[in-house]
Amino acid sequence: MQETLKANRIAQIKREAAERINDICPVWMQSNLNARANELNAIRFFRELTESEHGEWQEMMLVWQAVKQIRIDSNAAENVVKALDTVEEIEAFSW
Repeated sequence: MQETLKANRIAQIKREAAERINDICPVWMQSNLNARANELNAIRFFRELTESEHGEWQEMMLVWQAVKQIRIDSNAAENVVKALDTVEEIEAFSW
């Protein structure tokens, strides 16, 4: 029973993390950010980024850092759930 509860709580954490990430940066935006990051990286082989391009890069990195932080936090929450011992602890856990 504990393993089923843990699996359900972990699935809940994953769903919530996906929702939080989607609120910040939907999948279509993630795809566009990745494409633009590749373009900007390619430009760096030929010249320095302009001030505008550098600002764009910085903004993208801020968004991506927020996405990464959600992933870090959700992984930590999953590890906490895995370490819980009782049904009561598992049911009481919230993230």
